Amino acid sequence: MPLEVVQDQTYNTTSKIDPLLTVKELCDFLKKPRSWVYQMSHRKRIPCIKLQGSLRFRYTDIETWLKNQEVGYGDP
Repeated sequence: MPLEVVQDQTYNTTSKIDPLLTVKELCDFLKKPRSWVYQMSHRKRIPCIKLQGSLRFRYTDIETWLKNQEVGYGDP
């Protein structure tokens, strides 16, 4: 899911939109059940945002979190 680039006409700059994923979208993305996502967020093991009582997940935070989960095999 690439980030969209938006041209800001007011300041003539280009910025990236960082989409917020719902619990369902994150479950689909990670191929994990809802209970796992709720458990991980409750334990503060996965980055999340509480938005008016609903959990949301910033796409770039999830990307970074996934990279930090990598295990190097055969590294000295």
